[in-house]
Amino acid sequence: MKIALICPSPPDLYAPGVRTLSAYLKKNHHQARLILLAGGTERLRFGGRFVYSYQRHIIDQVIELTRDVDLIGLSFMTQYFDRALQLTKELKQASRKPVVWGGIHPTLCPEEGIAYADMVCVGEGEEALLELMNRMEQGTDYFSTRNFWFRKNGQVVRNEVRPLVEGLDTLPFQDYELGDQYVYDPLKDSIVPLTEKMFEALFSLAPDLDGRLKPCYNIMTSRGCPMNCAFCASSVLKNKLYSHKYVRYRSVENVMQELEQIKARFPSIRIIQFFDDILFSQSKEYIEQLSLEYKRRIGLPFYAQASVTTLTDEKLEYLLDAGLIWVEIGIQSGSDRINAIYRRTVSNSKVLEAANKLNCHKHKMLSPCYHVILDNPWETNEDVLSTLDLILSLPRPYWIKLSSLCLFPKTGVYEKAKQEGLLTNDLEQVYRKPFVYVAGSYLNYLVYLAGFCYFPRSFFRILASSRLVRLFQRDSSNLYFARLYKLTEVVRKGGRAVRALLRGDFGRLAQRIEFLMRARTNW
Repeated sequence: MKIALICPSPPDLYAPGVRTLSAYLKKNHHQARLILLAGGTERLRFGGRFVYSYQRHIIDQVIELTRDVDLIGLSFMTQYFDRALQLTKELKQASRKPVVWGGIHPTLCPEEGIAYADMVCVGEGEEALLELMNRMEQGTDYFSTRNFWFRKNGQVVRNEVRPLVEGLDTLPFQDYELGDQYVYDPLKDSIVPLTEKMFEALFSLAPDLDGRLKPCYNIMTSRGCPMNCAFCASSVLKNKLYSHKYVRYRSVENVMQELEQIKARFPSIRIIQFFDDILFSQSKEYIEQLSLEYKRRIGLPFYAQASVTTLTDEKLEYLLDAGLIWVEIGIQSGSDRINAIYRRTVSNSKVLEAANKLNCHKHKMLSPCYHVILDNPWETNEDVLSTLDLILSLPRPYWIKLSSLCLFPKTGVYEKAKQEGLLTNDLEQVYRKPFVYVAGSYLNYLVYLAGFCYFPRSFFRILASSRLVRLFQRDSSNLYFARLYKLTEVVRKGGRAVRALLRGDFGRLAQRIEFLMRARTNW
């Protein structure tokens, strides 16, 4: 039996969910075709908001690529809802192939998904999808397959959720065979077969210690997150869908085997990124073994994510010795009141303690990255100023990554906003909200500028004075600061281009400029 796995994905080709599904189904004697649609969209403005829509020629290509399959699967996140719905309607109109939705958004909102798709997969899909395809191939009744909701004779069949896969080592590595895989090529504005040459050109790029952008491979050593943040879908899965053992880990040997295979297959890879929610949540013994084996068998510089509560001197020292060059940590807010809403009870003093660990060691590293969330509907000016004050207290250098609070379905902040009447239209206020762009406002712009580390702290103390905040933090100024933010971003990226020229990094610079000029905007 053959399935087409379609994924509206980020600009790079990292799609671990569908790649693992594809590998698992192939291992169990089914066929899978991957179609990664990073780009190929146009932005349509409705009611003052942008809606992303696939262009007609892209839709036609997807229809053609699904003519010879038995089942069509779409895996997507909340912000891709419009595109998934458009694809589903077009595919169902063009053929009678059953369409199944999966991924984080359909898992959170199966009652919504089953209104459009024939089936919705709730939770992990490897074992569930294999059982479904086996039953369909054998011609037996499949409407009792666990993890699935079905539409049957005008009724909705809701099956129970099966336990999570505990032994992650039993799962195959991500499918990078590249045969029968297709990707949107922004330079040709078309969906094309994914060749090895093209694949290497579209690897995600990450800076090395020399400042040059280099091909980066993303890997996860675990599934699930130990934290319980009110803004994250992981907390919903852990608290409402799975009663135990939500966080699971792969063995060190299994991780090393994947990295050895991918390193041999794609020798152009120069950086590894551990994409776990929190690599540092692993035990000290695991981190020690991982570090020793990684240094001996892989030997490439790597990135990792940490948290304030899991970052310890011992773990950090092990990983630094193995080649860790960059760490990112979520601090989200400097306000105790806002962090309480987020269910994050770490004090600012603990944040600074962790930051000092990253900046006070003998190993050379890139500036650490701290995640900050803005545009919180419960946030006051004083809360944002507290966040600004925390950022200015961090040891320099650092990099600040901003995001706009998105009220993802079923999360704690979503439920709170619903109860208080702040959220009345999920489609407009959540699904179509780009969380990577913060709103234009004076204080948001100050927080953004604080991430540059170029200006003296006294400069921000003046700009954050109560008089200037009262003058500029008003709705009438928001459009001005939104435009100023965009202008500053152009200047910042232009500065990066100049530095790349000065380093002589012409190949990567030209590649990136051409890609960005022709690629469609994605969130």
